[in-house]
Order: sequence, then structure tokens, then C-alpha cells
Amino acid sequence: MGKKKMLSLIVFAVMSAVVLSDGLDRMTKIPAVTSFKINNDAPLTFKTRVILNNTVFMQKADGYRADERNDFANRPNWLPYSSAPEFTFIGQNEGVKTIYFQVKFQGAFSGIVSDTIQYKIPKPFPESAVVVRPSADPRILAAAISITRTSAWEEPYEKKYGIDLSYDFQVADVPNADKLSIDILAIPKTILTPSGGGDWPAETTRHHRYNEGTRSGSTIRFGGTMNIVHAGLYGLSETSVGLNWLSEHIKFVINIPSDYGYQDSNMANNQVSREIRFSVRSVKNSKVSCECLGVFGTGGDWNFSLGGSISPLAWIAGSILRLNQCGATNFEDTELKCDRLSMLPQQGERLVRFTKRPNNQDRNGTVYWACEGQGNWVPANAASNEGGQCPGAQFRWEVETYYVVPAIVN
Repeated sequence: MGKKKMLSLIVFAVMSAVVLSDGLDRMTKIPAVTSFKINNDAPLTFKTRVILNNTVFMQKADGYRADERNDFANRPNWLPYSSAPEFTFIGQNEGVKTIYFQVKFQGAFSGIVSDTIQYKIPKPFPESAVVVRPSADPRILAAAISITRTSAWEEPYEKKYGIDLSYDFQVADVPNADKLSIDILAIPKTILTPSGGGDWPAETTRHHRYNEGTRSGSTIRFGGTMNIVHAGLYGLSETSVGLNWLSEHIKFVINIPSDYGYQDSNMANNQVSREIRFSVRSVKNSKVSCECLGVFGTGGDWNFSLGGSISPLAWIAGSILRLNQCGATNFEDTELKCDRLSMLPQQGERLVRFTKRPNNQDRNGTVYWACEGQGNWVPANAASNEGGQCPGAQFRWEVETYYVVPAIVN
């Protein structure tokens, strides 16, 4: 290739590079805004203050200005550059808002760019209709219970006991009273607690609406009856009685429906409780025999009665029999026998046997007794006197009858 041709190529390349460089400089003139979006290009805003998200070429900018006019007549001042400055609309009316944006760098200015966003004035949320309900005080003024009768069913493997109960209570007559009602709940309390905690479910309930009661002045009065049935009220263990059911809570509870229309001013007086509490007691009947005379002794029936010593409302749990120096039966065994002179035939033997225990239907009992000669042997140094009978006699016995009595605790 000749020198002249080579020189022409070099001149062409240099000129081409100058033209290309001049074109790139125009395309990426500093400063230049490469992106501008209001609220990250959101279509709508309910606020008068927005964010002007922008980027500039090579991050070369030291100031910016923004306005809703493209001549920046409203806000001509330059502010320190930020890639996300805040802007507050000048006009507060609804509609499409156009914002013009420009940056500068070392005395040079970028082109003007713009973006739009729809502005809507926020509508106030409708205030909830706050209904201030008037106050009322549904309350129980008085409540009383009484036991009218008890009953029992003797069964081979389970004993059931019933309580007939009457109740009387008064409530305050309040506005909209006919919307109210009251429940009477019989809730048992036992030595066992439900696996989930809390109370056992009510075993008996009664329900009354206020309009069923008798109005008198500012009170409404109610009365009624209920029957409570217990199964397995107590446990018999050898010669003692252990209660499984400790008490019965009778709850009076006012029910206030959601549409009552009044605010309850005192929820603490919406219910009251009364209690039927059970306790174990016992009564003893005793006997001394002075008739163990002669070779063959004697015997017979001894009849005893619990009489008025036990409340008519009580349940008979069971009876045990004790024989002096010979121990006691349990609640199932019926007989005790001792022989003080076992080496001598027909001498010294004493025997007592239940032929009838007291029960809930018949509170009388019978013990058969028998003894051989010297069965009521009296030691020479006897100092006691059993009611004037046979001082220090060995042949004496006792029946102890256990019973469960219900009592109202208010």
C-alpha cells in the first residue's frame, strides 16, 4: 500500500472518531435526568405530598427544582439534589397533577422532564354510629332455698339419693325486663374435678322468664321446685364413711341477651349462689346383758331405734356392730363371737348378730344376742357400773349408725 493511501485512511479514522465522540457527548450530556417518576410511578394518591423518584447520569447533579409550571415560576429556587425529594402540590384541588423536574451540575442544566399522577381528596370515613345505650341494673335482690324432702333407693351396686328442693327469689324490675330470664342451676361439687378443670355440668336446671314472675312495686318474684339426684353419695371403707359428693351449689343466674337495649351498670350482682352441704354424723345405741347365767346361758333379740336422733332429711349410710373385747363388724358383716373360756364347754361364749340394720325406709334395727354361763363375767376389781346393770360386765355391745345430713348454707 502506498504512503498516500495510508495517510488517507488515517485521516478518515481520526475524523470518524471525532464525529462519534461528539455524538456520544450529546447523548450523555452532564447533567442529565435518566428517570423521573412520581411516587414510584403510582397512578393515584390521596395525599398532597408526594415523592419525586429520579436518577441522573453518573450521579452528577448538585441541585434540583420542581414545579407544577414548566417555567418554574412558582418555585424557581434550586434545592440541594436528592434522588427522592418530597413535593407538596400547590393547588389543593382534585385532578391530574403534572410536575416538571430539572437538575443542575456545576452551572450546567439538564433538560426538563415531567410526570403525572391523579390526586383525589380523601373522603372521611363515615363515623360508626356509636350508640350510647342507657344503663340499667338487672340484679337479684334475694334468693332462698329449702329442702322439702329427701329420698333414697337401695340398689345392689349403686345408691341414689334425691333432694326435693323449693326456691324463692326476687329480682329488680328494670326497663325491658321482659327480654330477660333467669336460670337456676344445681352444680355438684365433689372430691374429683373434671379433667378439663372448672365445675361439673349442672345436673338439674330451671328456667324462668321475667314475664312469668309476680310483679310487686319494683320487684318481680318467682318460686319453684327442683329435684336433685345423687349417685354414689358416699364411700364405705371398713368402719368409716367418706363423702364423694361434698356439696351442691344452687346458682341463680340472670341472662342478659344482646338485644336487651340497656348497658348493665353492675355485672357483679347478676348471680348469687346458695349451697347444700353434706356432712357425716353418727349415733350410737348400746346394751349390756346380765343374763349369762347357768350352764347354758341365754339369748334373745334386742330392738333399738334411731328415733329422733337423726334428722328426717338425713340418709342412712350404714351401721356397724361392736362387741366388748371382740372388735367390730364392717358395713357388710353381720356377726361377732368371742369365747372367754374356750377350754370349758358351754362357758364364756358371747355372740351378737345383726338381723336387721336401720335403713332409709325403716330406722329401727334388731340385734340377736346369745351367751353361755359366765359370758358376762365381772372382774373382782370392777369399778364401772353400766347404768346400775352388772358392774364391769364383759357382755356389752354397741351399734353405731352413720348417716349423711344435708344442710343449707346461705
